[in-house]
Amino acid sequence: MHAAIGHLELALQVYAVQQNAENLWRVQLDLASAYLLWSRAESSVNVDRAVMYLEATLRSPGFSRDSQPHQWSAVHEALAVAIRQRFPASEDQRLSNLDKAIEHYLAVLDVQRMLGATDAWGATHRAIADAWVAMASAPARAHVAGSNALFHYGEALQVLTRAKHPVEHARLQRLMARACLVVASSLPPPAPQTPVGDTGAASSAEDRREMLHVQMLQHYNASLEIFTKESYAHEFVGVHVEVAGRLTAMQVSAAKRHGNVEDAIWHYQQALQVLNASHSPQQFAEAKAGLGAALGERMSACRGDDLELALQCFREALCTVDKTTRPQAWARIQFQTAECLVSRVHGSRDANLQAPILKSPL
Repeated sequence: MHAAIGHLELALQVYAVQQNAENLWRVQLDLASAYLLWSRAESSVNVDRAVMYLEATLRSPGFSRDSQPHQWSAVHEALAVAIRQRFPASEDQRLSNLDKAIEHYLAVLDVQRMLGATDAWGATHRAIADAWVAMASAPARAHVAGSNALFHYGEALQVLTRAKHPVEHARLQRLMARACLVVASSLPPPAPQTPVGDTGAASSAEDRREMLHVQMLQHYNASLEIFTKESYAHEFVGVHVEVAGRLTAMQVSAAKRHGNVEDAIWHYQQALQVLNASHSPQQFAEAKAGLGAALGERMSACRGDDLELALQCFREALCTVDKTTRPQAWARIQFQTAECLVSRVHGSRDANLQAPILKSPL
């Protein structure tokens, strides 16, 4: 790679003097590609040099969208990717990098539309949406970022259809679900007491949040129509565990909470039909502990039996958790077990409170 870059830079010196337009932009583009490859292979910080040569390519005489639409689009796409790979010195710089990447992706969309590159156009919309989601971690931008992500994922779904691209379609449905949650989480939290005059605004935010939660679940269900345990077991498990976690984390009324807990239990059970403690210990522990927590929260006529099942789930989860390598997960399961023992119906209260600490066999 070092040698290739050296030869390309020597060639660039000649072409820059001779003003050989086509050779100039081609060498600059090759240099940018070489630096990007180098940065991946050796983890070196060569992304900035790649960005420099890509930007120089766009400024090259005779290189334009009209004369080289395919290459012009490819350079903008490479710039978007390279800018996102930069190591930001601050949060503001990270957000600025995302803004610039989105600008380059939008430029790509124009050319793809002109060329009729439908599938590529859909993929670019997804890339734009991914960039917006990355921006949503900044609280001030969360709502706008989530809303824009929803729009661009929606555009991608129109092109990357279930009939033509089933796997990509299912993944987009899952991403749409996450974007719905981003927007819902960015709405003002429900106030215990709404001031006089603000009732309409509070009600509107709650209605919007509820609608987004419904849409989120619809998108997850759409992905599960494709990600079956027979065909896509890994994705099947991931979506079920993710949905269950979302359901139990939602802040909703007591009545809706009951339904969410029941649905979460079902989703964890679906995942555990596939998961194996030997092959997927971390996911198995997550699903078992999640199921245990949901069973512990469940309000049913068989409360005592549910708590016994919850305790069994925690024991099985702990069998795959090493305290040394995963101390937080280990501590969380111990805490959940303690809460379950305090609420336990079967056995004597003294015995439950003095139960021995669950120990991992690892």
